[in-house]
Amino acid sequence: MNNRPYLKGFAAYLKLERSLSENSIEAYTNDVEKLFQYFDANNKEIA
Repeated sequence: MNNRPYLKGFAAYLKLERSLSENSIEAYTNDVEKLFQYFDANNKEIA
């Protein structure tokens, strides 16, 4: 499953609504990317 739109939306939220630094946004999106990789490896989907 392609979760990239979710990740891009989340990054935009962090930047625009939470006013986080680029380093914080990168850290959060890296963590979420790892979660998406877990979902893909275990045939899970976002509900």
